[in-house]
Amino acid sequence: MTSQIFVLDDEKVICELYSEMIKKYIGHCDVFTFTNSKDMLEHPRIKKTNLFIVDVNLGSETGCEVMNKVVKKIDRSLACLFVSGHNYDIDDFYTTEYTYDYISKPVNSTLLINRIRVLLQVSEKYKLLEHDKSLVEGSLLDLINYSNLYVLILDSKMKIKLCSSQLAKDLGYDDSSDLRDKCWMDFIPYELKENINNVFDNIMGRVEVVDDFREVTNPVIPKTGEKIIVKWFNTKITNGDNYAFSIGIPISKPITKEDSITSIRSYWSDIIESDRTTINSLKNIVKNSHQQRDHNTCSET
Repeated sequence: MTSQIFVLDDEKVICELYSEMIKKYIGHCDVFTFTNSKDMLEHPRIKKTNLFIVDVNLGSETGCEVMNKVVKKIDRSLACLFVSGHNYDIDDFYTTEYTYDYISKPVNSTLLINRIRVLLQVSEKYKLLEHDKSLVEGSLLDLINYSNLYVLILDSKMKIKLCSSQLAKDLGYDDSSDLRDKCWMDFIPYELKENINNVFDNIMGRVEVVDDFREVTNPVIPKTGEKIIVKWFNTKITNGDNYAFSIGIPISKPITKEDSITSIRSYWSDIIESDRTTINSLKNIVKNSHQQRDHNTCSET
């Protein structure tokens, strides 16, 4: 697989030197060189770049400032190798926004190539992780939007951050977005609020586990007031903040208007069919009675 590398240095000769070294000793790379950050940031292939090699001192701005702009432009994990003619400590570049390394000028070619190889390996792992993440997100979105399962994500204050379309519909809402930031406890029967709060604290890891909180069955109350019994499967997810993630299976639901109409139609259909059968039976009885009477009359004659 071909990697893509962006090189940024205000000296064109250095950009060309790095490019030649990468192509000679690493290969399988598309190298793009830039002498100013504007051209690099506006390049159409920037979002597919595996590694950035950036000079720290660019005159009007620093390499760190440029990478901060890159981070805002690209919504995925990045790797960067900083290069400078001044002596810096690696901690001077500290950031959690991307993976980075630092090398000082004059550049030792062996050291440069080894650092690039390591960062490319890190970048490839990022790509695999991003791929796995997209697969999971796609599957989760299918569950949320198209299945009959209940999907629910709550923040640390039990506010609804995401719920499935089916759950929103059964709770009496037109769209799942209508439930965003509503308190989940509003849908819990009063007598169960304390118990559900304990379950939530267990999920979030706030208390020592005292009950089995992974699987819980409890009723929820939709707008109609008729309880829906749901079996929930719970866990905690973390993305900077902690969230409770639950998938629910409705065990029993109130009969909807559509279900009622279907039931009524089925009821009357059964009655009509029964009547039709009865009428046909009566017709046969009458017909047979006439035939028997005619037979008896002939016999007497």
